[in-house]
Amino acid sequence: AAIARVLELFGAELVGEIYVPLTGKDMAAITDAVQQTRPDMILNTINGAANSALFDSLQQLPESIWTPVLSFSLPESVAKSFGPELIRGHFLSWSYFEALDNPANHAFLARCRAQQQRTLIILQRTCNNF
Repeated sequence: AAIARVLELFGAELVGEIYVPLTGKDMAAITDAVQQTRPDMILNTINGAANSALFDSLQQLPESIWTPVLSFSLPESVAKSFGPELIRGHFLSWSYFEALDNPANHAFLARCRAQQQRTLIILQRTCNNF
């Protein structure tokens, strides 16, 4: 309901809403809806393992109906594990991305790694504790 209200504020139209279990693997309802409604974007609030199934299923659709996905619950490390062919052209909204290419993030990563004296993956809880 919150996303629908925000979309309305921006003059966007919600053309469908589908829920899947956290461990869901059958994304036929989603891919069928994408083929029928041809949305401008998919807003993904899926958590957990079902994200992999979603991106695998969307990859199987014809290129002519490729649709960008904006994921709200997909951490950078998990998205990277899908491989570039599955996430290219999609968007992630997350509290921190280690891959940010800017001076402030490079300095932050250097300080974290110097303190830990090893290579580590920076997660949001690391940022909060540092």
